[in-house]
Amino acid sequence: MTEPSCQVRIHWDHFRRNLDTLMQKGHTLMPVIKADAYGHGVREAAGVLEEAGTGWAAAGTMKEAATIRQCGFSGHIVALLSRIPTDEDVRLALALRLSPLIHNWEGLHAVKAAVQSLQGHLDIAVKVDTGMHRLGFPLSDMEKVAEFLAETPELTPLVQVSHFAVADDPVKSEYTKRQCDIFYSAAEIMHRRFPDMRCSL
Repeated sequence: MTEPSCQVRIHWDHFRRNLDTLMQKGHTLMPVIKADAYGHGVREAAGVLEEAGTGWAAAGTMKEAATIRQCGFSGHIVALLSRIPTDEDVRLALALRLSPLIHNWEGLHAVKAAVQSLQGHLDIAVKVDTGMHRLGFPLSDMEKVAEFLAETPELTPLVQVSHFAVADDPVKSEYTKRQCDIFYSAAEIMHRRFPDMRCSL
């Protein structure tokens, strides 16, 4: 057997200090700890986030989100992998206070039907397409999305999300600015009906 030539170790004290530094600056954090915290241990990561008072975490699947909750994390947990929610997904979300990411009309109708069938109330994350053209509601749909949710009291948009495509490339800063403009235009529409909704870009 050939030993792996690359290893990554997390120094949890350093992780705690980094969290504390960012939180002292007033930032609200939503660390992504999917895939077993990228192989570093979701139990350890969730425990440190809970100790630090981080109010948010993100996972991949609903089952990963459930694992974070079962590891003792008490804050909001958003499941980022955006398949169409099944009744089982919604039942798990209701039981463990998890928020699925909804990115299209099929998902929105599916989660509404499941929540109404189960007679519950669910916080969801809403994804906006800001230019990557992979997942998310286009800006042109956001008035209708806000109206749909306002007429569905069983669902509350907890957070609106999107992803930068090239924010680490200064040459493409204009593209990043366009993404921000689209995102905050969508948020302005949503905030008219849901002023407490958070934003994560």
